[in-house]
Amino acid sequence: MSESETDSDCPMDIEAAAEAAINGLLPEKSKALYEAAYKKFQAWQAKNRVQATDEKCLLAYFSQELKDKSPPTKWSLYSMLRTMINVKIGIDISGFMNLKSFLKRKSDGYRPKKSKILTKEQISSS
Repeated sequence: MSESETDSDCPMDIEAAAEAAINGLLPEKSKALYEAAYKKFQAWQAKNRVQATDEKCLLAYFSQELKDKSPPTKWSLYSMLRTMINVKIGIDISGFMNLKSFLKRKSDGYRPKKSKILTKEQISSS
């Protein structure tokens, strides 16, 4: 293997272009949130000595670490982890039906808070 090749047998410039494309998959504005969610998941894995990233692992993570979070927050974190796990280790968790069912079940009966709406009179009087 030459010096310009990596473990994946791609030339360095191709490897760099692929890395740049992968980094472009994350939304720029919320990239830090995605990375923070993934780091928190990795820390949980290390703390619990979990090496696999499979459906059982994610079910345990969502049931233990995120039990006090609201359903929209859980879905948001699921979305972030789905993207990061796919980008970082190439596992598509969108097919984990038990995890989706778990999140749906935890959303049963959830009523979002209604925002107060100002009337025209309230707006014009201020």
